[in-house]
Amino acid sequence: MSVNPERSYSVEEATSATKTDTSILRTPASIQVIARTVLDDKQALSMPDAVNGHVSGVLGRTGGGFLYDNFIIRGFSVSEA
Repeated sequence: MSVNPERSYSVEEATSATKTDTSILRTPASIQVIARTVLDDKQALSMPDAVNGHVSGVLGRTGGGFLYDNFIIRGFSVSEA
């Protein structure tokens, strides 16, 4: 992932969506990228911390005393999806 130095929250390329160094504008899918600087500033320690408030339609919850993460994607629990 490369970050635009002028706006540190702006991401221009992401390798995880296509497994290549493709520009986000040329990615043939709808993806959302959370910049490393956002995760650092938010001090996200878990996946639910990372996605809550940053990924549309996804709600992350931690259960079982931090033993597992549970996600609700577009209204459906991951176990139901």
